Amino acid sequence: MKSGVTLQQMLTEVKRQSESKEDYLIAPNRLRMESYGKEMFLHLSDDSGTELIEPMTITGIAHRQIGTHLRIPAAYYDRMREERPDLLAYNANTWFKQ
Repeated sequence: MKSGVTLQQMLTEVKRQSESKEDYLIAPNRLRMESYGKEMFLHLSDDSGTELIEPMTITGIAHRQIGTHLRIPAAYYDRMREERPDLLAYNANTWFKQ
């Protein structure tokens, strides 16, 4: 028999994950995407340019939502993400400002 976690351990982990996640609803012109190598981050700032929170890493789901919102075809978005993250950041930032 394969052993796993107990029901209590699973409940504790689900609760921990639920408490640690955050969703944000913000105006796109407040966002700025930045690449560090192949890793991508989102910056959120106020009207004066002051960053409101620490830069956030972008998950796969968030990448898909960003691409959909900016109407960048998924195949092209993914290609930029893999081959030219700097180009993806430039394109996304240009569209965020619109």
